[in-house]
This record gives sequence, C-alpha cells and structure tokens, in this order.
Amino acid sequence: MTTPKWALLFVALAAFALQRGATLPLAWTPLTGGYRYEITPVGLTHLNDSGAVVADCRWWPRHGDATLCAPGSHENAVRHLRWVYPLLATALWVAVGALFLQVLRIPRQRGVRLGVTWAVSLLAATGLWFFGSSVRPALAVLAGTDVRFATLGAGLVVAAVLLAAASGWLHRTAPPRSAPPPAAAS
Repeated sequence: MTTPKWALLFVALAAFALQRGATLPLAWTPLTGGYRYEITPVGLTHLNDSGAVVADCRWWPRHGDATLCAPGSHENAVRHLRWVYPLLATALWVAVGALFLQVLRIPRQRGVRLGVTWAVSLLAATGLWFFGSSVRPALAVLAGTDVRFATLGAGLVVAAVLLAAASGWLHRTAPPRSAPPPAAAS
C-alpha cells in the first residue's frame, strides 16, 4: 500500500474512532455497593451493580435528573465539560472533510489539506483535555470520587488523535502526484 493510501486509511479510521468515542463513556467512577457513574461527553449515568441505569442526566440535550448534573464549584470547568461534545463532533466532521480533500487532492496546495487533517488531532486532543481537566470539578456529584478514564471511549479518542496526526504526517511525506503527460497536438 502506498503512502497516500495509508494516509487515507488513517484519516478514515480517525473519523470512525471519533464517531464511536464521542458518545461512549470517557470516564467512570466506582461507588459503594458496586454502583458506578459513567461520564460521557453528553452526560452522566448512575448504574447499579448489575449495570442497569438508576438515573441519568444529559447536557447535550438537557434531559434527565438535573440534580445528578448539578454544577460543581468551578464555573469554567462546567463550560469546558460542555464543550467536549461539540469539539469531538467537529473533529469528526473535519476528519470526513479531510478524507475528501485527500481523495480529491483539492485544493492543490498540500498545506491546506495537511492543516485540515491536523486540525482533527487538535480538536480531538482539546476535547479530551477539556474532559480530563474539568470532569471532576464540573459536577458536584463527582467531588471526592476517584474518576478513571474508560479504556474504550477514551482509547478511541486518543486513537483518533494519533491516527489523524499520522495521516497528516504520511500525507506530508508523500511524493506529489505527477501531472499527466500533455496530449499530443494533431
């Protein structure tokens, strides 16, 4: 497989990883009695020991038990947590756009296509950083709990960051496509 094909594959996989990771739990916290909270970019779910939902709340869109999603002590953390889903969703659509730009090789300036591809990594990494740095102080219910990153959800977002960066790097190092030979004049 040639370098441009690997770059296309990596950006397509990044889009898939973002599509799945944007709604899966990115973190969870154990509670007494086998209960736990699962925190996604769109809300929080309280689960019992068998995995059944006890209560849930969403901030994208607002839904469920508002006391479960009560803001914590840091207003900026709440704002950052609410930006996670829009950042990941934007990264997803930018990845889809980057895929088309790489396939069609437009615009001709490689730098623009690279910038769009690397923007996927930047947006997804920013969303993950916002989530990790703000999840505990943003929600009052998580104060004093041991918040842990979820392997699948957070892993998919990290994979998207790395895959998009690798796609940009491979696309950058690929030799330019040669122009077709001029047609013979008759």
